[in-house]
Amino acid sequence: MPLPVAGLMSDQDGTAVAEAYAAVDALSDMNFNLVGIATTTGSAAPIYIVNGPIVERIGLNGKNNALGSGHRANATIGRAMTLILQNIGGAIPGEVDMATLGQPAKYSCCFAENVAESPWSALHVERGFAPDASVVTVVGIAGTVEVNDSDSQQAAGLAQTFAQSMLIAGVSGGAGLLGGGEPLCILPPEWAAMFHRDGMSKQQVKKVIWEQATLPIDKLAPAVRKHRMGAASDPSAKVIRVAEKPDDLMIVVAGGVGRKAIAPGDVAQLQLRRCLAGPLKPADDGRLFPHRHQASHRVVQQLHSGA
Repeated sequence: MPLPVAGLMSDQDGTAVAEAYAAVDALSDMNFNLVGIATTTGSAAPIYIVNGPIVERIGLNGKNNALGSGHRANATIGRAMTLILQNIGGAIPGEVDMATLGQPAKYSCCFAENVAESPWSALHVERGFAPDASVVTVVGIAGTVEVNDSDSQQAAGLAQTFAQSMLIAGVSGGAGLLGGGEPLCILPPEWAAMFHRDGMSKQQVKKVIWEQATLPIDKLAPAVRKHRMGAASDPSAKVIRVAEKPDDLMIVVAGGVGRKAIAPGDVAQLQLRRCLAGPLKPADDGRLFPHRHQASHRVVQQLHSGA
């Protein structure tokens, strides 16, 4: 039996299993582009962001090395989700999963938001869930770009560095945008504290980053420019953006000490394709346990109908 599956089965009260089932439920929602993410020749893969009491209960890491190794719960859940996509959904590399190169998140990528060190509302609260709800948010990503700014001492400088780090001409996208249209921005606590110190709310940070994250269209190769701008709402625009509006940016606080952020996105960054959050609901006996077994079946249906 694969170790991650065994690890989930050894979770006696079903908490980690419930988290995995909530993630499957989100993956199977038709609004989440699972077929595109699981079958593309690109490097897209799901990443799982967890909030709520379940984080401490199963030992999920959202601090130092949040996207790296060293924590069993992160690795187990992320790997189990990949096995579900492959063994149940049929997304076998080279058969249904046609990624040219792939990326490490295709193996495992699950982390918690560092709510304790964030000056703002948690991700799941911002998206309409109660603070005490355990929620998993699923995002389609295609890699990460480290954003290093240890020099700026003002929020404006950090925003400029981050915005400019998102502008990569080869990032996958459409509809006149760089990337999937909902960029995921992972900020370390020190960055979040500096923004907060300078009086900026999360919404204001989104706005200032969005305003500066523009790439002149003449930086795109002619054929790419024609393709991207042909689908744009304003084909005559002189710049291309990472999102249609500031609120489309998603900001998550994670990580430990240091001034390194992550501009995740499509291909060269960690770009949000579509985000769906699934609450973890208790069963009749009070345990957190799978409550919608149809979710795995929907994953199979989506992948096989799109293959």
